[in-house]
Amino acid sequence: MDFGSENETRGFVSGMDELDAAVKMMTAMLNRFNKAEIYIGVGKDGKILDREFSEEDVSKVSQRMGELINHMPQTAVSLERTEDGKGYIRISATGFETPYSFGSWFYVRRYRYVDRDGSKSVEWVENLTCGMKRHRSFSPVKRIILYSDTGTL
Repeated sequence: MDFGSENETRGFVSGMDELDAAVKMMTAMLNRFNKAEIYIGVGKDGKILDREFSEEDVSKVSQRMGELINHMPQTAVSLERTEDGKGYIRISATGFETPYSFGSWFYVRRYRYVDRDGSKSVEWVENLTCGMKRHRSFSPVKRIILYSDTGTL
Protein backbone atom coordinates (compact mmCIF):
# COMPACT_ATOMS: atom_id res chain seq x y z
CA MET A 1 0.00 0.00 0.00
CA ASP A 2 1.27 3.45 -0.91
CA PHE A 3 -0.09 6.70 0.55
CA GLY A 4 1.55 8.91 -2.06
CA SER A 5 3.42 11.95 -0.85
CA GLU A 6 3.00 14.39 1.99
CA ASN A 7 0.88 17.44 1.33
CA GLU A 8 -0.73 20.29 3.24
CA THR A 9 -3.01 17.98 5.26
CA ARG A 10 -1.23 14.60 5.12
CA GLY A 11 2.00 13.76 6.93
CA PHE A 12 4.10 10.70 7.70
CA VAL A 13 6.31 9.71 10.63
CA SER A 14 8.23 6.47 10.84
CA GLY A 15 7.40 5.33 14.37
CA MET A 16 6.34 6.02 17.93
CA ASP A 17 9.73 7.61 18.65
CA GLU A 18 8.55 10.52 16.48
CA LEU A 19 5.22 10.94 18.27
CA ASP A 20 5.91 14.53 19.39
CA ALA A 21 6.81 15.46 15.80
CA ALA A 22 3.52 13.93 14.66
CA VAL A 23 1.51 15.97 17.17
CA LYS A 24 3.39 19.14 16.21
CA MET A 25 2.69 18.42 12.54
CA MET A 26 -1.00 17.88 13.32
CA THR A 27 -1.37 21.22 15.15
CA ALA A 28 0.44 23.02 12.31
CA MET A 29 -1.95 21.52 9.75
CA LEU A 30 -4.98 22.41 11.85
CA ASN A 31 -3.82 26.01 12.29
CA ARG A 32 -3.47 26.48 8.54
CA PHE A 33 -5.93 24.08 6.89
CA ASN A 34 -8.32 22.99 9.71
CA LYS A 35 -7.77 19.29 9.06
CA ALA A 36 -4.96 16.76 9.38
CA GLU A 37 -4.18 13.14 8.52
CA ILE A 38 -1.06 11.75 10.19
CA TYR A 39 0.23 8.24 9.55
CA ILE A 40 2.64 6.71 12.05
CA GLY A 41 4.65 3.84 10.60
CA VAL A 42 4.85 5.29 7.09
CA GLY A 43 8.09 6.50 5.49
CA LYS A 44 8.50 9.89 3.82
CA ASP A 45 8.06 8.13 0.48
CA GLY A 46 4.51 7.08 1.47
CA LYS A 47 5.28 3.39 1.83
CA ILE A 48 4.28 1.50 4.98
CA LEU A 49 7.24 0.41 7.07
CA ASP A 50 7.29 -2.99 8.74
CA ARG A 51 6.57 -1.86 12.32
CA GLU A 52 4.57 -3.49 15.09
CA PHE A 53 1.87 -1.42 16.76
CA SER A 54 -0.67 -2.31 19.45
CA GLU A 55 -3.78 -0.82 21.01
CA GLU A 56 -1.49 0.37 23.82
CA ASP A 57 0.29 2.55 21.25
CA VAL A 58 -3.06 4.03 20.22
CA SER A 59 -3.69 4.95 23.87
CA LYS A 60 -0.22 6.50 24.12
CA VAL A 61 -0.94 8.66 21.07
CA SER A 62 -4.21 9.93 22.55
CA GLN A 63 -2.60 10.58 25.92
CA ARG A 64 0.35 12.45 24.41
CA MET A 65 -1.95 14.62 22.31
CA GLY A 66 -3.84 15.55 25.48
CA GLU A 67 -0.58 16.54 27.17
CA LEU A 68 0.78 18.67 24.33
CA ILE A 69 -2.24 20.43 22.79
CA ASN A 70 -3.90 23.35 24.58
CA HIS A 71 -7.44 22.40 23.55
CA MET A 72 -8.24 19.21 21.71
CA PRO A 73 -9.65 19.25 18.21
CA GLN A 74 -11.98 16.50 17.05
CA THR A 75 -9.67 13.51 16.62
CA ALA A 76 -9.83 9.83 15.77
CA VAL A 77 -6.83 7.58 16.43
CA SER A 78 -6.94 4.06 15.05
CA LEU A 79 -4.71 1.06 14.48
CA GLU A 80 -4.95 -0.01 10.84
CA ARG A 81 -3.59 -3.04 8.97
CA THR A 82 -2.94 -3.65 5.30
CA GLU A 83 -3.94 -6.83 3.50
CA ASP A 84 -0.46 -8.24 4.01
CA GLY A 85 -0.57 -7.53 7.77
CA LYS A 86 1.59 -4.41 8.03
CA GLY A 87 0.38 -2.08 10.75
CA TYR A 88 0.24 1.68 11.03
CA ILE A 89 -1.53 4.23 13.21
CA ARG A 90 -3.81 6.79 11.63
CA ILE A 91 -4.62 10.10 13.29
CA SER A 92 -7.47 12.07 11.73
CA ALA A 93 -8.24 15.51 13.09
CA THR A 94 -10.47 18.45 12.26
CA GLY A 95 -10.63 21.70 14.14
CA PHE A 96 -11.88 25.21 13.56
CA GLU A 97 -11.12 26.69 17.00
CA THR A 98 -7.66 27.87 16.03
CA PRO A 99 -4.98 28.40 17.09
CA TYR A 100 -3.95 25.02 18.43
CA SER A 101 -0.70 25.04 20.35
CA PHE A 102 1.99 22.42 20.60
CA GLY A 103 3.68 22.78 23.97
CA SER A 104 2.59 26.45 24.23
CA TRP A 105 3.95 27.30 20.78
CA PHE A 106 1.92 27.86 17.65
CA TYR A 107 2.95 26.41 14.29
CA VAL A 108 1.60 26.47 10.74
CA ARG A 109 2.40 24.05 7.93
CA ARG A 110 4.05 25.55 4.88
CA TYR A 111 6.07 24.28 1.97
CA ARG A 112 9.41 25.33 0.60
CA TYR A 113 11.30 24.42 -2.52
CA VAL A 114 14.53 22.52 -2.05
CA ASP A 115 17.19 21.69 -4.60
CA ARG A 116 18.38 18.11 -4.29
CA ASP A 117 20.86 16.81 -6.80
CA GLY A 118 19.84 19.37 -9.39
CA SER A 119 16.11 18.73 -9.16
CA LYS A 120 13.70 20.97 -7.32
CA SER A 121 11.16 19.40 -5.02
CA VAL A 122 8.66 20.52 -2.40
CA GLU A 123 9.35 19.93 1.28
CA TRP A 124 6.67 20.46 3.93
CA VAL A 125 7.77 22.10 7.18
CA GLU A 126 6.18 23.30 10.41
CA ASN A 127 7.02 26.98 10.99
CA LEU A 128 6.78 28.68 14.37
CA THR A 129 4.33 31.55 14.24
CA CYS A 130 3.95 32.71 17.82
CA GLY A 131 4.82 31.75 21.38
CA MET A 132 2.75 33.17 24.19
CA LYS A 133 4.62 34.02 27.39
CA ARG A 134 1.68 33.32 29.63
CA HIS A 135 1.62 29.70 28.43
CA ARG A 136 5.30 29.05 29.14
CA SER A 137 6.60 27.84 32.49
CA PHE A 138 9.82 29.89 32.19
CA SER A 139 9.61 33.66 32.06
CA PRO A 140 12.82 35.58 31.27
CA VAL A 141 11.45 38.71 32.98
CA LYS A 142 11.08 36.90 36.32
CA ARG A 143 14.59 35.50 35.95
CA ILE A 144 16.06 39.00 35.48
CA ILE A 145 14.23 40.33 38.53
CA LEU A 146 15.52 37.45 40.63
CA TYR A 147 19.12 38.10 39.59
CA SER A 148 18.87 41.84 40.20
CA ASP A 149 17.41 41.26 43.69
CA THR A 150 20.37 39.09 44.64
CA GLY A 151 22.90 41.56 43.29
CA THR A 152 24.33 39.16 40.73
CA LEU A 153 23.25 41.13 37.68
